[in-house]
Amino acid sequence: YKIPAKTLFVGQKLIYVPECHSTNSALAELLDRTDLPEGTVLITNHQTQGRGQRGNSWESGKGENLTFSLLLRPRFLTALNQFQLNVAIALGIADGLLNYLPSGLTLKWPNDIMMENRKVGGVLIENQTQGQQLSTSIIGIGLNVNQPELSHPGAGSLTQFVGRALDVMAVDTVLDVAIGEAKMVCLQCSDQVWASVSISMSFAGRPSFLKNRGLL
Repeated sequence: YKIPAKTLFVGQKLIYVPECHSTNSALAELLDRTDLPEGTVLITNHQTQGRGQRGNSWESGKGENLTFSLLLRPRFLTALNQFQLNVAIALGIADGLLNYLPSGLTLKWPNDIMMENRKVGGVLIENQTQGQQLSTSIIGIGLNVNQPELSHPGAGSLTQFVGRALDVMAVDTVLDVAIGEAKMVCLQCSDQVWASVSISMSFAGRPSFLKNRGLL
């Protein structure tokens, strides 16, 4: 795994582990032991106990998908506004995936990436606070890229929709760029913009909502 080029800061420090139980847990354990720069990415070829929302597990074939976590320090956000980070990250991921899935992509709030009503990806954000502000956020992302068969009938993978295998690390680089831009959008957006985004959160097929307004 190489450090991705042309990213703002996401992935400039890249930690690769061949296998781990959960990238979120592994990154949190590492952060407890050492200081890590914002944008640090921990990625694995095989996540054995991936976690989702409400204690759900995340199925991932070895070497077939993207399973990684990244560290952000969104100290500009209060704990009350932490959902803005969820919105920005989900929109950033969806915007990056437009490079591969030009139509049919939707978001099921707050954490699911959907393609034709099948889940192709998910996000799990775990925040820590200092006073009333967020101090660190560990953002876990699982994306089914090349796994041809999944046991859950509601799941899908990118390869099933594009009809070919994809370069997993190329997809990762696209997402790293999009997520870095999304964090900057989250920093720059006014309360009025976030109110507009909140009103439009039920949109279908418009993951480039912020880009269309010149914000991403």
